[in-house]
Amino acid sequence: MTTTELNNAKTNPGKLTFGRAVKAVLLFPFKVLWFALKVALVLVLAGVVTTVGYGVYRSGQPMVVPEAQGMTYREFLKERMGAMKALDDARLANGEERRVCLNTDVFFTLPALFFYAAPQHILAVLYPNTNFARAVEGGNHYYYRDVPTASEPKWRNVLPLYWEAVERQSWTFLVIRGAKSYNCPMPPVTYPETISTTP
Repeated sequence: MTTTELNNAKTNPGKLTFGRAVKAVLLFPFKVLWFALKVALVLVLAGVVTTVGYGVYRSGQPMVVPEAQGMTYREFLKERMGAMKALDDARLANGEERRVCLNTDVFFTLPALFFYAAPQHILAVLYPNTNFARAVEGGNHYYYRDVPTASEPKWRNVLPLYWEAVERQSWTFLVIRGAKSYNCPMPPVTYPETISTTP
């Protein structure tokens, strides 16, 4: 290559050389993969933000569970956490060394409901005649109590179905199963004097 050709190559960077063509061809799949990964990340982030926003909105509305008698999810959790704290305080007063009830339910039960149990029940409702639905039904004695029924089981209703499953399973775990607990037998729900009636 002469000096003139080298100078022309340096001053004309847009000119496609064999090395650049090979590099572009080899990097193309990685660029497509990187783009797909960014799109997937944005979609997942949008889904999480939407679900959290819907949950925050619905937690201030009366619960779907008939036994809640119009309590909101926030009032329900506040009441249950207070009952668990009272049980732990009584355990500490009787000489126990640590809190068990509140820590167990806050750090294990509630996250399991939000991320594990509620999505399982939604998929079982959306696809009722599958082996997965039969497995979920067989593994839960309270299946028919926990299944969301207020909305039509369609994908367009996935957020209302999800929130109803969370409410129903929270009631089952923190009231029904909680009353039968060996370590932390939960007392019945104490309803607030002014139950929220906003639609």
